[in-house]
Amino acid sequence: MKQHPVNIEVAGNTRYQEDKVRKRDIFLLFFLIFAAGAVGAQDDPASSCPYKTWVGRYEEVEELLKTAEIVSIEDVGSGVTKPKTVFLKNGDQTLQAAFKPIRRGRQGGFWESYQAEIVAYELDKLLGLDMVPPTVVRKVDGDMGSLQLWVADGQLYGEVVKKIPQTPSWRH
Repeated sequence: MKQHPVNIEVAGNTRYQEDKVRKRDIFLLFFLIFAAGAVGAQDDPASSCPYKTWVGRYEEVEELLKTAEIVSIEDVGSGVTKPKTVFLKNGDQTLQAAFKPIRRGRQGGFWESYQAEIVAYELDKLLGLDMVPPTVVRKVDGDMGSLQLWVADGQLYGEVVKKIPQTPSWRH
């Protein structure tokens, strides 16, 4: 039995044959896979940003976040999700982490939850982007939440935006 290509309607009343759409979709899929690989394939991602101390040490840092002794906890003092800085110690190693006990639900018009922080990290790892610091689930002061490695010398978005030149070429 001979198969006939099926015409389908696409935006703008343009008609495409189904097999052309499939080829385009396959091409886009391969392009996205290639692009994700190219973004994640740096010779030495840690050297491109000295603040990314976790690159190549994911499991080690995750384990530290999960098991290291909590020495102290402080309010960050800013942030929509009211994060806390957690100071951790494991032997002679010390590190800081951001703790977010975000309850699932709508907050300020957005769906929020601490699980979303963990999903962002896992997706970042899967894509090889190294843009999200290691993030784990941990109970702190009786609250379950996400515990994320603190990026030393990081800058708040509000502070970075103030440094953008206010010229027409920068406003696009």
